[in-house]
Amino acid sequence: MPYRGSGTYDTSYNPNLVSGVYQIRYDVEADAGAYGKVQRVAVQSVYVRPGQLSLDTSVIGRTLRDKVLRVTLRPKTSSGKLIGPGQLSAFTIKSRDGEQVNVREVGQGGTYEVVLTGDLDQTINVDYLGQPLYVGKASDFGRPTYWRWLLYLLIAVLILLILWWIWRTIAAKP
Repeated sequence: MPYRGSGTYDTSYNPNLVSGVYQIRYDVEADAGAYGKVQRVAVQSVYVRPGQLSLDTSVIGRTLRDKVLRVTLRPKTSSGKLIGPGQLSAFTIKSRDGEQVNVREVGQGGTYEVVLTGDLDQTINVDYLGQPLYVGKASDFGRPTYWRWLLYLLIAVLILLILWWIWRTIAAKP
């Protein structure tokens, strides 16, 4: 550890992007001259939060039958790391009227199921550890968003066609 002056040493630790509870143990030794050797031990627990969850990569199943929407999630961060099991209490889903919607854990593999019934046109808020994961119509929760990328691709192709047409028109003039 590098010495920073005034009896302060400093270091950093990268937990390799793995969320969970870590225990940090500090072992400090010093030679106090006339008083002899001094030893101190301290332990501190810290919680490392996962990064921002990505709903696009987390949804593994979605069914809508008779006004009952079931969405099965296996939550992943934007970098593709699974958050794992035991995170049920970290999810908060509220409907427009503030009613809490229940989420249940399916097995022990980090899979969760959300069941929405009733008015699926209402707005819901889905949070994970206070971070917004989804805000919108309940009926759209868990729906794939690949159509947005198709729209962007279509716009890009149209721009390229227009540029190509302009270039041909200019190049065809004598």
